[in-house]
Amino acid sequence: MEEMLRSMMEEGMVSGPEADHSETEFEEELMFMQELEDEADEDEEILGLVKDNRGIGVIEMVLILVVLVGLVLIFKNQLNAIIGDVFDKVNSTINRL
Repeated sequence: MEEMLRSMMEEGMVSGPEADHSETEFEEELMFMQELEDEADEDEEILGLVKDNRGIGVIEMVLILVVLVGLVLIFKNQLNAIIGDVFDKVNSTINRL
């Protein structure tokens, strides 16, 4: 980072100690550029989290379970009747044997 700032100063793109500034001003500019770089790194991390899709499978499974539970709650009475009929038939078949 420091080398980049020095080369920019040599090209006249950034002021620094060579332009009648003190070494502390140069250090301040260097620290400012480092802060900008740190912020850019944080932004890249946030974008990486947004683009990360490893948890998509889990979310899909949870949504499928929610839909299934909802269907069971909606058709609870009909399912109880069907299951009751099946168990009655199984019991009658077992009793015949």
